[in-house]
Amino acid sequence: MKVKEKLKNIMFLLFILMLSELTYGQNKWKGVRLNVNTAPNGPIELYDLSFDIGEENNIADNHPEVINQIEAIMEKEHLKSDSKPFQFDFE
Repeated sequence: MKVKEKLKNIMFLLFILMLSELTYGQNKWKGVRLNVNTAPNGPIELYDLSFDIGEENNIADNHPEVINQIEAIMEKEHLKSDSKPFQFDFE
């Protein structure tokens, strides 16, 4: 697959270290895995952004085939960092 085609198919792939969130979106779908620092294989939430722009209705149970695709892409495209998460000492 050409890089241009791959970028067209993948709307975004984002790892936010502060929020411990791994997010993948393609077309109308958005998959979110929370707490990846403590639960790297935790469940993936799924939202249909064409109907639910506010991400209020997790429909992962209704679309296991989409979850499987998103999970495969997350595993392939995400590189685990050896860096420690940010830690704040307020003492």
